[in-house]
Amino acid sequence: MVEEPGNPAAEELVSSICAECGADVRFSPGQSHASCSHCDASMAVDQGLLLRLRCPGCGGNFYYIDGNLGGACPYCETELLAQTRQRLLRYLVRPQVDAPEAGAELLMLPFWRLFALYYGFDIGKDTEITFEISSGVSDGEGQSGGNVAATRTDKGPSKEFVGRVLNLSTPDPTALAHGVSSLRLRARVFGVEPIAADDERGARLLPARMQPDDARTALYTLGYDFSNSAASGKQRTCQRGDLVAEQLALLYYPFWQVGDKLYDAVSGIEEQRSHAPGSVSGGEPVSLFDELTLLELRCTDCGGQLSRGGSAIVYPCESCGAFFVVGKAGLEPFDARYASPAMAAGDAPTAWLPFWRVEAEVDYGGRSGRVVGDLAAQLGVPRLVGDGVPMAPADAPLCYFAPAYGAMRAPRLDFAARDLTRVQPSLSPLAGAAAGDRYRCFFDADDARRLCYVTWINLLPGTSIDKRVRSLRASGGDVTLWYVPFAERGRELVNLITGLRYDRSAFRGVRH
Repeated sequence: MVEEPGNPAAEELVSSICAECGADVRFSPGQSHASCSHCDASMAVDQGLLLRLRCPGCGGNFYYIDGNLGGACPYCETELLAQTRQRLLRYLVRPQVDAPEAGAELLMLPFWRLFALYYGFDIGKDTEITFEISSGVSDGEGQSGGNVAATRTDKGPSKEFVGRVLNLSTPDPTALAHGVSSLRLRARVFGVEPIAADDERGARLLPARMQPDDARTALYTLGYDFSNSAASGKQRTCQRGDLVAEQLALLYYPFWQVGDKLYDAVSGIEEQRSHAPGSVSGGEPVSLFDELTLLELRCTDCGGQLSRGGSAIVYPCESCGAFFVVGKAGLEPFDARYASPAMAAGDAPTAWLPFWRVEAEVDYGGRSGRVVGDLAAQLGVPRLVGDGVPMAPADAPLCYFAPAYGAMRAPRLDFAARDLTRVQPSLSPLAGAAAGDRYRCFFDADDARRLCYVTWINLLPGTSIDKRVRSLRASGGDVTLWYVPFAERGRELVNLITGLRYDRSAFRGVRH
């Protein structure tokens, strides 16, 4: 007998999206790995990131992977949006074992989790270590061993751009007050669910006391100490680092309390408390409920299907070309623009890649950059492009370009964005419809502003102002999303604004 999707006895599936090609991926929630049937890419599955939801269309129960903002119901194929990054996500884990004895109380203790990208720029010095072994000497009774001497040679300054994925957790002061110092995933896997109003029944959900901004700072500090590191003969100091594309969540984990003892309500194991229970410190309690809604991705203007992605931020309509973002009240119109090409694509298909154009103010070595003319000579624009490229006038505001496309496992500040920043082109809106494939928008406007410093610090090495980058200061201002046209010519992507060419293999892993 075939089970109905809404029947609790039916097998519940995980709905995810391939990070390589963007195709839908379906698998059972107990799997540790899954494969894409479209491109054969393999993906690891973190069971602690499964989010259990119910489709508003057919009522089927299924799982999302936390962080996949868009996807389809595995039963009725309705295109859905599960969450937004503008809200604090609140989840809980259901108990998996019965109370160890009669009279036990079910406690839900709060923990904080952070999933984010770290972008930083390390400045340090490379060193070379040479080992010299002296010849042995005779002591009258035999040959003694030689001595080993190490010589360290300074090879000069070195700069390195780094990008890392952070997936961290830390207990709230409420959990610490009960002697629980970490969120350990025990033997059994589990899925998380949004907190509902009836979850207070039969359990005591203790409010979190750490404020979201403090939790984010604590998790950032916990994950990495970027001040000093030593590896492979390199001494490095991080000059600047920024978190982007971050998702902060408050997770409630279940424990059975029997007298002075705590038992993990997922594994059943007695909790080894780090200290005796004490009073709770911290500020005002964080609100428990922030209802998570599922939205169908349909254009509110024409009813057409919105282009969605696993972690999309901006959703263009495939029919009328309108743009939308998702806020607390649902779908909201968004002002994004297609850039008019400066050259013809010919017979080649067109791909539209989204970039954030951010007005910037840059100070380096006592000099300032506010308009295009301030940096034009130093950036060497004439050597990059030929005639016919629309250039911004010298008195136009200085700007930088940050890629809006990408994937959590494939972060990039790529050559295309760097070259657009160096060229400083003048962009004009496209008149009419934009034909071709659209790459999905992954980074939002706040992320683009956070990338200001690392964009410029990654751009300036090799220029005439390279020696002054230690005093670089940069800040981002007004932000606009532009879809820039590229011609797909064999193995190359050709920017139809600047004429510059890029190997398509450099864009592997970018959702489109």
